[in-house]
Amino acid sequence: MSDIFLSLVLGLIQGLTEFLPISSSAHLLIPSLLFGANDLGLEFDIAVHAGTLCAVIYFFKNDLKVYTLSIFNSSSSYQNDRRVAINLLIATLPIVLIGIFLNDLISQRLVTKELIAWSNIIFASLLLLSFYISKKNKDIFHLSILMSFFIGCVQIFALIPGASRSGVVIMACLFLGLNLKDSSRFAFLLAIPTILGALIFLIGDSINANLDILSTQLFVGFITSAFVAFFAIKYFLQFVERIGMTPFFIYRIFLGVLLIILTMTSNIDQSFSEIILPKSTYVFFGFILAQLIDNFISQPFIFSKSIKSHPLEIFIIIIVFGIIFGIVGLIIAIPVYTALKVIFLEFNNSNKIIKSITKNF
Repeated sequence: MSDIFLSLVLGLIQGLTEFLPISSSAHLLIPSLLFGANDLGLEFDIAVHAGTLCAVIYFFKNDLKVYTLSIFNSSSSYQNDRRVAINLLIATLPIVLIGIFLNDLISQRLVTKELIAWSNIIFASLLLLSFYISKKNKDIFHLSILMSFFIGCVQIFALIPGASRSGVVIMACLFLGLNLKDSSRFAFLLAIPTILGALIFLIGDSINANLDILSTQLFVGFITSAFVAFFAIKYFLQFVERIGMTPFFIYRIFLGVLLIILTMTSNIDQSFSEIILPKSTYVFFGFILAQLIDNFISQPFIFSKSIKSHPLEIFIIIIVFGIIFGIVGLIIAIPVYTALKVIFLEFNNSNKIIKSITKNF
């Protein structure tokens, strides 16, 4: 793969995945895993991040102009805009403080392909959970300073490779009850100071680095990431309320599994006792953990919303059916329970017990 074509591919990936809740770091692994592509280095990272920053600033240029004016204008007509501007500054504080005081620790953090794969799966599950349990009855103007600080603290988890910065911010906003479009909007606006801060640290690291990359590659990466990021933001905000978070969850689960498979097959010629066995054990326990989270946390909340039952009720039903009927019981538990509720409600709706378990049905 030529360096110019690789620049185009990586710029496209960065632009598309920076703002979608699907983890850019997970996707940037794919070229190296599939084609053995080389890392283009720190200078290229600066170029593509600058591209995505320019895209989001240009997209929200009118909003940013109003927010800036609102800070210096005490008029009541700017009250809501001033609140959003202050909340964005508050939400930025935690990641800034972490970057200043723990920069060395962050730069030395362990980044493995397995970590990216599993964090991608886990945070995708949490995002889907937040989407289904959120009331979605608040807009961006209902955020308080405390809520904004909470969102900023949750954004710190984006430092975990594979978590997805936009994904964790949207997740936090949904947990606080914001509607999906405003959750996404706040996540994109919060990306501006966050990416800017990341750029400052990258530029600082590049000063003493020995950089050797063609200016053409930088230009291709910058233009591609900026162009793609702009349209990713535009169309995501247009369609997010129609499509919800489920398609992104399914895609991220598939991506996580794909990364795990690619990682394991890339070690096929390595030592069994030193490489293959430890990695297989790591993957096995990761799979068990993901399954436990999905079976006993995500599913009860998601199914409780869809069939209007309490999460504890769903949790007990899944456990009981699993114990009695095994794997088949876990699969049929919710459909059978829902069918029984409908039957009992239809033929014996005067019973107190049936009334209590079907009151919201």
